[in-house]
Amino acid sequence: MQRDYYIEFFEFVDILLREYIDETKAKYPDAFTVGNCCCEVPVICFLLLERYYTSAKEIYSHLRRSGINREEIHTVFKKELDKTVTRNFMQSPILPSKVNEKLLAMLLPYRHQIFIYALNRRHFEYLLPLIRQINRPVFLVTEHEISDETDLPAYVTVFEMAFLKERYYSPFLYHNFPEIYGYFNSFAQLLTVLQPCYAIVMEGCNYRQAIIAIISKSLSIPSICVQQGWPSILLSCFRNMQYDYFFTWGNLFNDLWKIKNPVPVFVSTGYMYPVLPLLPLRKKKNITFFLQVPFSISNMAYFRESLDFLLQCAVLFPTQFFCVKQHPLFPVPNEYRELIDMHDNIKDVSNEPLEEIFANTILVVGHFSSCLMEGIVHGCVPFVFDPVCQSRYNPDIEKMELGLITGSLEEAVEKMKIFLLNPFQRDHFLSKINEIKDRLFSSNGNETVKKMIEYINNNIK
Repeated sequence: MQRDYYIEFFEFVDILLREYIDETKAKYPDAFTVGNCCCEVPVICFLLLERYYTSAKEIYSHLRRSGINREEIHTVFKKELDKTVTRNFMQSPILPSKVNEKLLAMLLPYRHQIFIYALNRRHFEYLLPLIRQINRPVFLVTEHEISDETDLPAYVTVFEMAFLKERYYSPFLYHNFPEIYGYFNSFAQLLTVLQPCYAIVMEGCNYRQAIIAIISKSLSIPSICVQQGWPSILLSCFRNMQYDYFFTWGNLFNDLWKIKNPVPVFVSTGYMYPVLPLLPLRKKKNITFFLQVPFSISNMAYFRESLDFLLQCAVLFPTQFFCVKQHPLFPVPNEYRELIDMHDNIKDVSNEPLEEIFANTILVVGHFSSCLMEGIVHGCVPFVFDPVCQSRYNPDIEKMELGLITGSLEEAVEKMKIFLLNPFQRDHFLSKINEIKDRLFSSNGNETVKKMIEYINNNIK
C-alpha cells in the first residue's frame, strides 16, 4: 500500500477548488467580484495555502490509505466547501463612496513611483539587491518592521501595511473570505491613489500578491513577479498567475512556468544574488543538507527521515564533512539537535551567508528545495532525497545528468556512497552543469539586477 497520496491530493484539490469557483459563480455571478476585479485566483491561493496546505492533505492521504475512493472523498470535501456559502448574495458588488481625502493627501507625494510589496522579511531581504540599485523613487509596502540599521537608499519610502477603510463591497467575500476582502480594499486604495509606474512582488503564490496582480491589471499598472524558487506548478497557487511579467532565472525555467501560466511574459533576467568565485574542486568538499518546512509534499515523518539520512551519512562516512542548513521557519527538533551535536563531522551553517555555504559545498541535498537548483549556479551538484510516493523533482535533474534523485533512505545511502567513492561521476555532473548552466541561469549578481532594471526601463511603460 502506498505510504502517501500527496501528489494525487494536489491534483485533486486543484480540480476541487476550480469546481467550487465555477459552481459558486453559477449561483452567484458576482460572488468573487470586487469593484471591477475578479478575485477567483486570490481565493484559490487562499484556500490552498491557508486551509488545505497541511491538515487536508493528511486527511486525504489517510482516507485513501483506508481504501476510500476519490469520488467519495470529493463528496466529503465538497460539502465542507459548500458550507462557506450560507446566504443568498444578490447585492451589488460595488459600494460607491467618496475618495479618502486624508489618504489622498498623505500619499500624494508618492504618486507614480515604483510600488514594491515585501510579503515577509525573507522576501524583503531577497529584493534588497534590486531596491538598492533601481535608483528611482520606491514606495515599499511591508508587513514587518524594518530595522533602522538597514541600509536603504534615500529614494525608498517604507509604508508598513495597515488596513484601510473599505471602499469596495463584496458581500460574498466579506462573509466568507474577510482576509481577501480586507487586503483587496487596502491594496485597491493604495494603488488607485499612488498610480505607480509598476508593481513588483516576489515568488507570487500568496493571495495578497495575487490581489496586487489583478488590481494592477484593472488600473493598467504593469505588474512584475520575480522568481524565487523552483517552478512548483504542482500547487494551484502557482498556476494561472496574472502578473504581466515574470522575471525568471533562465530560459529552461521559462518552459516549466509556461505549462500552467499562459498570461505572463516570461523574461530570463537571471539570479540576482552573489556567486563567489568557484573554489578548486579539492577545496570544495562539503555536503550540505538544506532542510525543508515539512509541509507541501512533505510531512514530519519525511522531515525526520531527512535527518536520519544525515546522521547515517555522518556515521558511514566519518572522513566526510557534512553541513546542515535549517529552514528559518522550522528549526530542527531538540532530540535531533542533540544527536547532530554528537558528530564532529556535522556543522550547522544556518547563520552563515548563503553564498558562502554554496561556495564550500560540492553536493546540495534537499527534498523539494529551490536550493537544489540554486546550487547549480554556484557549481554544486544537486542530490534530491524525495521519498514521497509518485513524486519526481521537476526538472528531472537525473535525466538531465546534472545530479541524483533518490526515493528511499536505502537508495539515498547507496547513491551517496557511489558519489563519494566515484570522482568520475562527480566530474561528469559538473561537466554537464557547466554545459547547461547558462540556460538555467542567464546571469547572476549585479549583472542580473542591471538586466532587470534595463528591461523595466526599456520595455515596461
